[in-house]
Amino acid sequence: MNVQSLNFLKLNIKWFIAGILLLLLGYIVLGWTSVNAQSFEARVYAWNKVTLAPILLLSGYIVIGISIMVRSKK
Repeated sequence: MNVQSLNFLKLNIKWFIAGILLLLLGYIVLGWTSVNAQSFEARVYAWNKVTLAPILLLSGYIVIGISIMVRSKK
């Protein structure tokens, strides 16, 4: 089985890698704790964990899904 039979072009691979990078960034942001936070609630409910990380993760999964489903126009 070669690459042409899979119909997974270089453009698809680039988008797939971009999606993986978005996922990695999202999980890093999710696990990142603030040094300045004094209380448990401030560390758990920080804006980067509640807002930024889910946006990055969702966009990463969407980009990966689109990169897998898009076919070439040939």
